Amino acid sequence: MKWPDLYSSRMARMPYLASMVLMFFIRRTFEHSLLSYVGPRPDPELLLGFYLTISAALLAVIAILVINRLHDFDASGWWVTAYLALSVAPAVPLPYDLHVFARYILVIANIPLICMRGTPDENRFGPPTRSLPFFTSR
Repeated sequence: MKWPDLYSSRMARMPYLASMVLMFFIRRTFEHSLLSYVGPRPDPELLLGFYLTISAALLAVIAILVINRLHDFDASGWWVTAYLALSVAPAVPLPYDLHVFARYILVIANIPLICMRGTPDENRFGPPTRSLPFFTSR
């Protein structure tokens, strides 16, 4: 069985948007359930380790989605490093205003990824992806 090459494929706009919305809800559900489960005496190191492990896994999936979307309009996947730097900014001890600023920049960075059309023909990352019938725009 051949494994798919996750970093050299392309992703259309609507599947990207649907995937990012799904990742947002998964992360928020996880954060809410983790914060609501504190128990009588929670171990803060265990909770922090669990939170960081799940967050790293979600961030890896989001990085793959962003890389595939960048490949759709023939951009290098290395641009994801700026995206990831903004994603982990809240983990760095900074003033609250800078955390909010990083979140706004992430939202603004997603606008072109959602709105820009991919290259209509084959590019260096492969042929255009085929969308489902209800995902009519590329």
